[in-house]
Amino acid sequence: MPLTIRPLAAERWPDLEAIFNAKGCSIASGCWCMYYRRSGQRSDLAAGDTRSERSRQEPKALADQDPPPGLLGYEGKNPVGWVSLGAREDFRRLSNSPVMKAVDSESVWSIVCFVVPSEHRKKGVARRKPARPGVRLKVDARKRNAGA
Repeated sequence: MPLTIRPLAAERWPDLEAIFNAKGCSIASGCWCMYYRRSGQRSDLAAGDTRSERSRQEPKALADQDPPPGLLGYEGKNPVGWVSLGAREDFRRLSNSPVMKAVDSESVWSIVCFVVPSEHRKKGVARRKPARPGVRLKVDARKRNAGA
């Protein structure tokens, strides 16, 4: 079956939840692919709040951003995968890392997370090309760096 790629948007949030709540995705559901978007420890949890719940709310708040914080893969109407991506400067932990810091001043994008439920693994979801381009992301480096 062909793979269709769509950007995360508020109306697709239930599809992202379905992926993260699926069998085999328990590690990803702990951070919701937000680990590299943050820097340092976060100890300001409200009473009764969990890190996992806070992590779930963070990508939801980013869902309608342009560009989106990630892409969903579908087989028909069934969500089968997620990839978290963005401009390198969106991932604070990368810039703070002595191992993963930028090697030059080029504007690049980073892919930091793939999530594929176990029932869809070993079927080439992460390698498959989309049936037709469903998303075309454009980044204007001048616009992106205007506030810097």
